[in-house]
Amino acid sequence: RDSIENFVLEMLSAPGGDGRTLYVAGMPGTGKTATVREVVRALQETGNAFRFVEVNAMRLPQPNHAYALLWEALTGEKRGADAAARLLDKRFSSGE
Repeated sequence: RDSIENFVLEMLSAPGGDGRTLYVAGMPGTGKTATVREVVRALQETGNAFRFVEVNAMRLPQPNHAYALLWEALTGEKRGADAAARLLDKRFSSGE
């Protein structure tokens, strides 16, 4: 738990952390999700402005559905996985 907390704090507090993606993996039931959520909440309460999007791969019907989840988190619009992948590619390729 402490190593996850330190990792998340270090990564989200580091300069130039815009657009950073963190991947936390481990055995089920060890508190990964709860720890990450707790650290994110604490950082947001101290005035750190960032958007947190949680992708739990165990809850996705297929890996490519992560694109739909990310697109909806960024825009509020629901799209299928393939359409969301294209839209995300366009958005991040153009620098919008």
